[in-house]
Amino acid sequence: MAKNIGRTLIPNTDGICFNVIGDTGGHDSGDLILAGDLLGVATKDIAEDEEGWIKRGVMVKGVAKLTTDDFVVGDVLYWDAAESRLTLTSAGNTRAGLAANTTETDAPTAEINLI
Repeated sequence: MAKNIGRTLIPNTDGICFNVIGDTGGHDSGDLILAGDLLGVATKDIAEDEEGWIKRGVMVKGVAKLTTDDFVVGDVLYWDAAESRLTLTSAGNTRAGLAANTTETDAPTAEINLI
C-alpha cells in the first residue's frame, strides 16, 4: 500500500472512478492504489475489505519518484509497487500515466497525470 505523504490531488471533476476493495490495513484518502494493472488515487478512506473508489484521469502532485530518473513533461511513467514510487523503467512495473512536470535527477517527487 502506498502511503499518503504530502501528495495533493488536483481537483478535476472529469476523472474516471473504479470500484476497489480495501487491502490489509485499508487505504487513506489520496493513497495511490494499484488494482490489477490500474493505478488510481483513493477518493476517500477505504477500510480493509470494504468497498471504495479510485480515480483516474486526474493529476497528482508530490508522488515519490526514483531519484536517479529525470522526468520530462509527457514521459510515460511506471509504478514500482515494491518501492511505492514512479520510474521510467517499464520492466517489472505497471504503466501509471504521464509526467506532468519536468524534474531534476535528485528530485524526490513528481507530478503525474493518471491516464
